[in-house]
Amino acid sequence: MRVDLIKYINLIRELISNKIDADTYVGRYFQLFQDETGEMTDEEYNILNGLFCDADDSEDVPELFPEFYITEQELRNRAKVALKKLKKLVKNTEDK
Repeated sequence: MRVDLIKYINLIRELISNKIDADTYVGRYFQLFQDETGEMTDEEYNILNGLFCDADDSEDVPELFPEFYITEQELRNRAKVALKKLKKLVKNTEDK
């Protein structure tokens, strides 16, 4: 079975539209990604794993890990970039 990118797209949309806060997003994203059983291409994995790392970096304590910590706004910005990539992948899949 293939990975369902739409569930990730919907979660990201909730974050960037401020329907959910960063803490809610991070918790839901961790659960979604860790429970994922669908097959992914390398490109899909790189995008989704990058989002996982971004979520993890937003959880870091800035005083302890300043080189890794990202703010909530940076998390939203990175999620927007990933959203564009995921939407492009979905569109390319639908066009085939």
